[in-house]
Amino acid sequence: EVLAKISERVEDIGKADEQGTGKWRLEQFESYLPFILDHPIYGMRFEGFELPNQFISEKSNKNTFADGSGHHFHSFYFDIFFYFGTIGFLLVFWPIGGSIYKTITAPVPISLETIAFVVFIASGVIYGLSYLLSYYFFSCLGITIALLENNIDKGLAERAQLQTDYDNAVADKEDELEADNRDWEQAQLAHAEADDEGVGAETMYRNLLNQRR
Repeated sequence: EVLAKISERVEDIGKADEQGTGKWRLEQFESYLPFILDHPIYGMRFEGFELPNQFISEKSNKNTFADGSGHHFHSFYFDIFFYFGTIGFLLVFWPIGGSIYKTITAPVPISLETIAFVVFIASGVIYGLSYLLSYYFFSCLGITIALLENNIDKGLAERAQLQTDYDNAVADKEDELEADNRDWEQAQLAHAEADDEGVGAETMYRNLLNQRR
């Protein structure tokens, strides 16, 4: 059933002029594109809400939706550009793109739970092409950003602690080796002094024997 649904959607894309909502979406895009091009930076803002419906059906030659009922955009991108322009688009998609980029370039491993949220957010980038993103999407975006920050901060703290422990272990080992070297040098010196005393006693003994002879 799932595969059949996917196949149906793909067929709709391939035959947009004959079936599905592809042609309808294209007509809506063409109807409102001039207003987006006329207000590229900040969009139409409140003027967009007051604008009469511009989507005229080819079949009935009438507005598809009644004036005052909204423009019913079927694309989040189109909705953002129409009402808020490029500035609005950047404000909305900057944290989305930032979350994806931060996940890819994270200096520490990211938990599977956080990755699941990031994948959901990334899927919204594609979903938004044909549908409006729901409010819960932005709630999940906020959770994703918080999880990423916590994940990275915790990972960096753990890495710093491991480095500190390693440095301390190396320092302790160096101190231990230095102490062993000092003990070895003292042992060698004591052995040499003992050898010198032994040689002196042997010489005195031989001299004594010679005198007795």
